[in-house]
Amino acid sequence: MNASRPALVSQANAIALPRWLLLLGVGVYALAGLLGRAPWRPDEGAAYGVMRALAAGETNWLTPTLFGMAADPTALLPYWLGAWSVQALPWLNPVTATRVPFVLLLCVAAWAVWRATYLAAQSQALQPVPFAFGGQAAPQAYGKALADGSVLALVAALGMAPSSHEGNAAAVQLAAVALSMAGALGMLLPRAAPHHPRGHLALWLIGLGALSTSGGGWLAFGLPLILFTALRWGHPEWLGDHAKPNPTPAKRAVWLGLLLSVGLILALELWRGLAWAPAQVWASPSAWLRELGWFLWPTWPLLLWTAWVWRRQWRTRPLLLAGLWLAWTLLPSLVTVGPRLLAPTLPVAAMLAALALPTLRRGLSALIDWFAVAFFTGSAFVLWLYWAAMTFGQPHAAAQTVARLAPGFAPELDWQLVLPALAVTLAWFGAIGWRVRHYSPALWRGLALSAAGAVTSWTLLMTLWLPLLNHGLGYQKAAQRVASHWSGQRGCLDATELEPTALAALRFDAQLDVLTGRAALQCPVQLIAQAADDPDPDTTDGWRVLDRFAPINPRVMQWTLWQRPTN
Repeated sequence: MNASRPALVSQANAIALPRWLLLLGVGVYALAGLLGRAPWRPDEGAAYGVMRALAAGETNWLTPTLFGMAADPTALLPYWLGAWSVQALPWLNPVTATRVPFVLLLCVAAWAVWRATYLAAQSQALQPVPFAFGGQAAPQAYGKALADGSVLALVAALGMAPSSHEGNAAAVQLAAVALSMAGALGMLLPRAAPHHPRGHLALWLIGLGALSTSGGGWLAFGLPLILFTALRWGHPEWLGDHAKPNPTPAKRAVWLGLLLSVGLILALELWRGLAWAPAQVWASPSAWLRELGWFLWPTWPLLLWTAWVWRRQWRTRPLLLAGLWLAWTLLPSLVTVGPRLLAPTLPVAAMLAALALPTLRRGLSALIDWFAVAFFTGSAFVLWLYWAAMTFGQPHAAAQTVARLAPGFAPELDWQLVLPALAVTLAWFGAIGWRVRHYSPALWRGLALSAAGAVTSWTLLMTLWLPLLNHGLGYQKAAQRVASHWSGQRGCLDATELEPTALAALRFDAQLDVLTGRAALQCPVQLIAQAADDPDPDTTDGWRVLDRFAPINPRVMQWTLWQRPTN
């Protein structure tokens, strides 16, 4: 390896992934779960309720609430997107309509990560070592191969699926960070894309604006400072021309980004929810590391390898920007461990993981591949096994496990769900066969199976297991059972004690007249949640039970419909 540049890449290594295959993989991954999936508790269902309330004009757009409960005061944009989509697509099921913008945002995030990686790869410091007699990869081909690898790394990350497929702030932050990163690198490396200076400035500002209005105000405030740091202290190395370019556009972008972020936060009063609880900052580092380990797999081993082999280039502008960006996006997750706070880390982690590919030893690449084969094949086997147990009652032990964990669930054989599952499973075994029989010199080969396995597992979950997950995590069917017993024409329903996801299902999916708080005292019936073994409230004062419902697991919680005493 060269002491300053460790990458040795021939023209044969710089093979782009076929466009149709890349688009198909991202498309299947993005669309899986769009249809037929109920809003899941707790966060997605509550956000869905706020979106429906906004679309129906039942709450204020700047201070949205759901039955008097305030929504996240720092994340207005996700609610707006869902509400606008419901209004713009009245022919679609409202649940599906609220998810359409988030499916598009996932595709935008994949494109922005591809663009950011391509721009970073054009830097002179990150180019492969030229061969003595020629034959090294051309800069554009090298950049496209690395960019393809970054999209595969993004899709392969295990934490990507739940973070990007729910209609809440995490999906918006993911796309916003990716857009702002692509815009920042475009302005930091203007010689890499000389014909799109205004386009990159637009990406930068759109990303920061979306981040500021989706609960990422602290992140949006720090990213312009990171761009300034990379511009001021990073080493300027440019492809084909070592002359220092004019830094004015990037400096202007720093100030415009700061003004936009601060202006939006102040104008929309988003600062009200930005305070962090100091007592939580040092909470359980081991839990944080465990969460990070599964969330970023398989990118974190590649991240460590990138940090080692490119250590002599960390003062160059693209790597200094990426390193500071990674640290800054990880910082909020130190406050409270959770997928939503780790989602903004995924774009820069995918880009840095791709930079490891031209230096990856064949043994490490094979280890990641075989882990992917073992892990995702085992995952597919378990998913199919328990689907067979749910549907046909065999194997008996697995069927008993499902019956114990999800009592009341009545599965049906739905070929609209089974056929896509069969197709994606066959495609997975085809990918394994291709990798075993055919040696590809392409840079992205080390992440191909990991990405294909992630798409396979997520698609199987969103097809074979979708009815079970809706039964356990959604309230739609439970709300419909209540509606079949208590028609809205018979009066309002007091649901003060229920969580927001349940309230949204009762009000917008079951079309019941639901009230909470003091206004609900006039309702003739009350729906309460209680553990199955809890004693009933005192009935001596005229209250009586009308019906009992088990929306999730009756061993944990059930709904009871009580009729108030008539005076």
